[in-house]
Amino acid sequence: MPVSLVDRLCKKELLDYFEDKKVSTLHIILEAKKETIISRIKNDPIRNEDAQNQQIYNVPWQMQYLKTNYPDAVRIDTEDKTLDNIASEIMDMMI
Repeated sequence: MPVSLVDRLCKKELLDYFEDKKVSTLHIILEAKKETIISRIKNDPIRNEDAQNQQIYNVPWQMQYLKTNYPDAVRIDTEDKTLDNIASEIMDMMI
């Protein structure tokens, strides 16, 4: 289930819920340099300019939040990787 867990409510309602129910999860955080993330946001045709600007403004805070609040998550560096490479890396973890 792809979800962005950048606030405590999401963590409580998803990760903590699954943990309480003893559901096995694999928490993966896809990482890239700040500049790369901003470039991806700017080139996302789904987001309008206001949404892009809001997301760009939040990037530094979100990166720090994910680093601080999910130290045990599996992290995948997505720099210079294709979607297929990233998907293969994730699939390999599930085998």
